[in-house]
Amino acid sequence: MGNIINSASTIYRQDQYDQSVNTAIPRNKFNFKVEITYLGGATDSRKTLILKKISEIQMPGHSVKTQTLNQFNKKRTIQTGIDYTPISLSAYDTRDGEIEKFLVGYNNYYYSGPMSDNYDIMQDDIINESFRGTTGSSGRGLNLNTDRYYIQNIKITRTSSTEDNNIIEIYNPIITNIQGDTLNYSESAPVQYRIDFTYEGYKTITNGLDSNTTS
Repeated sequence: MGNIINSASTIYRQDQYDQSVNTAIPRNKFNFKVEITYLGGATDSRKTLILKKISEIQMPGHSVKTQTLNQFNKKRTIQTGIDYTPISLSAYDTRDGEIEKFLVGYNNYYYSGPMSDNYDIMQDDIINESFRGTTGSSGRGLNLNTDRYYIQNIKITRTSSTEDNNIIEIYNPIITNIQGDTLNYSESAPVQYRIDFTYEGYKTITNGLDSNTTS
């Protein structure tokens, strides 16, 4: 029994003689913070939104696409590319409207419809003269902005001690779904927004060791 106990303490670096104490202990799910770098309005102006009121976020991942080919009477499996796994984020709807303001800014950057405060554009239709607007365009549809990416990156930081520093950086995320919460008179749980993202790559850095997975 003593050998088993000593073996476990050595594996998880909790041995009293080991100088790198606790570095091999698994990280906790609750120890993280999320930052979103996005366009602040002016051209080339970037802002950072630190999401302090967040309940959960999914870590990125990827799957490898393969193809099986025939080689005479054998099978060969080759790699053909990478698909990134979509992620989701759940943030609390706080009274300062932090996440709501961010989502409004995001939608207004790309579209005139979703979450817009311009009621007039919702009244026009194809048989109305004002549908074309003063510039000859209704303003509906996707805005062709110079910068394609309103969100530059999402950064997840996990730091449990001075010896543990892990950063996950997600590149060029695009929001694919915004889901509001269900209100219920019988519940007192906080209201949340669920936001789904797709993205073009990510990298992880642990204690200065960069592991890039954007290829």
